[in-house]
Amino acid sequence: MGGLAEEEPASALTELRWRPSFETGHPIIDRQHSALFDIGNRLINAVRSQTGRIEIELLLDELVAHITEHFATEEEVLARTGFPLSRRHKEIHRELLERSRELRSWYRAGQLAASELVGFIADDVIANHILKEDMKFALKDR
Repeated sequence: MGGLAEEEPASALTELRWRPSFETGHPIIDRQHSALFDIGNRLINAVRSQTGRIEIELLLDELVAHITEHFATEEEVLARTGFPLSRRHKEIHRELLERSRELRSWYRAGQLAASELVGFIADDVIANHILKEDMKFALKDR
């Protein structure tokens, strides 16, 4: 990425809302998913209020640590239950974790707007992964 990315208007950022319909039926996974929404909201609020880079970097560190822990937990649960898509699911986890680390590095180097980090969390992690991929193994629908 070349140069510092332009920031989007803070008003363009929205709040992430956890809903009971997002639950998979596994209490630990659901708590971890809810915590990702919380971290995402704290990051959105930091960007909206134009919080300093250091606080945003700390939130990014927290995000990457939580994603790492959550993916390990989820993979353990899937392996234990013999979930048939677990190999592919693990690959998706690896890709998302790699991308989160990459984006964090780009932000620290001044090559990425904080709003792009929010987009990654909202679109890639929450909308596409939690609300689509993880719903494939939801216990409540079985």
